[in-house]
Amino acid sequence: MLTQDDSIRSKIPWTEVVEAKRAIRTKHIEKHQRKIEDSEIYAKITGIADISSLTQLLESNEVSAEDIVTAYIQKCV
Repeated sequence: MLTQDDSIRSKIPWTEVVEAKRAIRTKHIEKHQRKIEDSEIYAKITGIADISSLTQLLESNEVSAEDIVTAYIQKCV
């Protein structure tokens, strides 16, 4: 059985629903997104080609695990 809300929803084009959902998603992502402002740290992290160099950065506390994850996410975006 259709409720009044269901009948109203069925009249909205699916493209508008998708657009609205994507806008909500983007708003939530931006709210929690952290950028690495220091381009030197970003370049140092994303320029590494092997895991041993990356773990050395972590062990020496030059970068945090969060910095690494954030840098690679930034690189993909």
